[in-house]
Amino acid sequence: MKSIIAVFIFSLLFSCKLKPKPQLIYADQKKFALGLDTLDGFEHDLIGGYKTFVLTDSNYYYLLLQKDTISKIISTIEAYHHINTLGWAEADFDSSFVLVSKFGGGFPGNPMPCELIEKSTGKNLLTQNGAFFIDADEKHQVLLYCENDVPDIGDSIIWKDVKSNIKKKYPFPKDIFEEAGILNRMKIKSISKELLVIKYLSNNKEKEKRYQL
Repeated sequence: MKSIIAVFIFSLLFSCKLKPKPQLIYADQKKFALGLDTLDGFEHDLIGGYKTFVLTDSNYYYLLLQKDTISKIISTIEAYHHINTLGWAEADFDSSFVLVSKFGGGFPGNPMPCELIEKSTGKNLLTQNGAFFIDADEKHQVLLYCENDVPDIGDSIIWKDVKSNIKKKYPFPKDIFEEAGILNRMKIKSISKELLVIKYLSNNKEKEKRYQL
């Protein structure tokens, strides 16, 4: 009788350990239409042996940051939201990466909230007042962002040197305010020790703005 009870208890404990793990989701770019060339499914390899990936159950999507066997949840949304809202790695630096997201499906001109995620901790290194992505340069480890999703003439382009943690502010080109989608019409053209060159669209013409570093 004791042996039967022991077998029953062992079987019960063993079955508890074999509960199914959360399902790892890989996204089909065509299905989700994320429009980002850097995405290959939802799994993204990062510098330093890190990676991000998505887990899901019937209620939530979870974006995780992992190295070796240690995983940290860095973003969570309810499953009825569009997957863009969860976020993805837009730029990868040595010790951090830029996490951006879009509300819903997101129109091309919509501003993208961003965070600078420290890889070792999973914490956001940017201001808690809000940050919206402009562009990033992985080679020079630089992030450009704005603290306002719809900037006006009083707002600034924020330059952040991720490696040295130096932050500087620069004015927007004056003629960029003539159209909507300001943050999505700007890109880094080049960076040197003394100069940042930004290219931007204004009235369907590509222009340049130079800033002394």
